[in-house]
Amino acid sequence: MTILELINDRYDNRYSFLRVNKVEIDTADGRCEVILLYPYEKEKEFTQDDRAEITKWIKHMLPDKLNVEVAFKKSYVDESVLERCIFDFFKKKLPIVGGQISKSDVKTAVTEEFLSVEIAVGPKFYEYVEKEERLHETLKNYLDHQFSKEARIKLVRKEEDGEFNFDVGEERMVEFRQRLIDFKERERGNIIGKGISGQAMFISDVKAPSVDVTLCGRIESFTRRIAKSGYIYYTFVINDTTGRINAKYFTRSKDRGALDGLTDGEEIVVQGNVDNDSFIKDIAVMVRRLSLARIDFEGIVVEKEKNVIHEKYQRVSPRNYVDVEQQNMFTDSEKPSQYVMGRDFVVFDFETTGLDTRSDTPIELAAVKVRDGVIIETFSTFVNPMRTIPEKVKELTSIDDDMVKDAPKWGEVVADFYKFTRGATLVAHNISYDYAILQNRSEEFGYDFDNELVDTLRLCAENLHAHNNKLETVCKHVGITLDGAHRAINDTIATAKLFLYLAKRYL
Repeated sequence: MTILELINDRYDNRYSFLRVNKVEIDTADGRCEVILLYPYEKEKEFTQDDRAEITKWIKHMLPDKLNVEVAFKKSYVDESVLERCIFDFFKKKLPIVGGQISKSDVKTAVTEEFLSVEIAVGPKFYEYVEKEERLHETLKNYLDHQFSKEARIKLVRKEEDGEFNFDVGEERMVEFRQRLIDFKERERGNIIGKGISGQAMFISDVKAPSVDVTLCGRIESFTRRIAKSGYIYYTFVINDTTGRINAKYFTRSKDRGALDGLTDGEEIVVQGNVDNDSFIKDIAVMVRRLSLARIDFEGIVVEKEKNVIHEKYQRVSPRNYVDVEQQNMFTDSEKPSQYVMGRDFVVFDFETTGLDTRSDTPIELAAVKVRDGVIIETFSTFVNPMRTIPEKVKELTSIDDDMVKDAPKWGEVVADFYKFTRGATLVAHNISYDYAILQNRSEEFGYDFDNELVDTLRLCAENLHAHNNKLETVCKHVGITLDGAHRAINDTIATAKLFLYLAKRYL
């Protein structure tokens, strides 16, 4: 039996949505790596406890002499990603056959259960790919290891052969790169490998493993790392304003030290393969070439449907909030201020990778909704920042890389938060910072938060006479308990109670 058959048998098909991405055994050092795929839409219900249980069971089933590592990866797929992966397959496996196939010859559909692929092939190649190359089996096997849905392949025989294109790989990939960025290499700009010319694709369009990808942007979170073996490698994030992607470069002897002069903010262009990275549980570009560049950021135009409100919450759903202390907060003489009656307020707080509202990004978001002076709902989630959390931030917030590695990215959270805040006034302590983070990180995903704003820090500064206006200080000053400061949900609930206190007296 296969690993999946064993898992399904053991857990009565509870995890039937899992697929095998890779099983690799290195007999030399007794290492076994198992990577399982799960659907993007299953992340919320496929919990850490589920993964830990499966990992423990797989290790128990395999021989004790093996050092078993089990990893789980999200699998995202839509029609465009599926098409790109199919032409990647032809480039790697069957370039001659791929030379006969155009974009119009490939029809794809993605349903909840499977991937449907129909390929029209000319008469000269139809019998060959059907019988000799067994295209049904090889393409299905390839796709089944890339995505978490079962692939169903159908071949259709065309009446005529098309014009043959020898450069199948690059030609077919270009068909999907409709959105391109212009750049120019700086003089003597190539640092690794040969110079890079042409155009770069939008990072926001990179959603799955791909070969020979050209990307450009500014460097963020540049880090030189040394493995336990003493091997030197580099990690960084590339931001082209349409999106961010992790990048890695593993040094070769002739290039050792070549990247040591790079810094955050440097404009670069890279080429390499985009692949799944088991450490960060996301895709990353494995750099093969890198050059300094001048990038035409002004020429990047992203047309997005603005402020899309989904019918249902997609990744993060609100939860009802019940607090006995709150139920007894207001006596007949301490009713809420008329200012808050008949209105919704969303009090929110971010924990972030740093204090720069332009380049830093959320690692946690928490919010509460106040209606008629009562906290009724909470909205809380970790956020994967796609970068390493700085040590100072880990110490301050107690949030580490393991806690956020499987969390949704901000682009997956923003639509739900936008839905949660509609019709409400936004409230925060020092709202200029949190609102700047919110707007700067949301703009690239097509969301503009145009809510009315209230700053409890300003209200405290104008009306209270505390030692200072830090949240912990003013909460203590007015008798509000703040447990676990610098965790977003605790700060948010305390800020909401502070806001109601201030509204009663000063608004």
